[in-house]
Amino acid sequence: MNFTPTEDQALMVSAAKRMVQLRIDPILERHPKDRPLPKSAMLEIFKEFAELGITAPRLPVEAGGGGLKMLDYGMILEQLPPVVALSLASHEGTILRIHLGCPDAIRDRYLPDLIAGRKIACTANTEANAGSDSGAIRTRLEMEGEDAYLTGCKMWITNASIADVINVSCTIGADDNGKPVTRRALVDRSEVVGPAKLNLPEWTQRRSLVQT
Repeated sequence: MNFTPTEDQALMVSAAKRMVQLRIDPILERHPKDRPLPKSAMLEIFKEFAELGITAPRLPVEAGGGGLKMLDYGMILEQLPPVVALSLASHEGTILRIHLGCPDAIRDRYLPDLIAGRKIACTANTEANAGSDSGAIRTRLEMEGEDAYLTGCKMWITNASIADVINVSCTIGADDNGKPVTRRALVDRSEVVGPAKLNLPEWTQRRSLVQT
């Protein structure tokens, strides 16, 4: 098996390294490593990601993505500082879920801003008593007319404190065999009303996961 990078892969890695050195590192250096990175800084970083075309690398080209394979994407992630690599991974994975699981109207509404780095996304799956097992989650989705209500507690959600769009794993109840019926609810933070509670510490450059 040949493990030598292709010419295209070598060029991608070189471009990512150059972006980090010239664009990302100066942004990180402006902020203390033991203090939370403000959302404004992360948006600056995501703008650089977008200019390099890596906010949605696995999305098909015709959908606005890079059309890359997972290996190519992984090679790019390896070049990034951990705090921003994990942030990008959460954002990119959520973009892919929206593309694969949402109707055209939702994709058209959210994907352009997410791909352009103007907004940040995350997926909220993990719970204290379920881990990341989607079949055991307890966060409940209830519909009343056109209103949706989410009740539950998530933890270890990367990007949660800075995300504009949150893809929430939830349940609408159990089937006839008692197994949870799972769904994903896309939460636009700007439209949340009512008793929503998001007490989320922001991350630092030394701590690359958000705790809830």
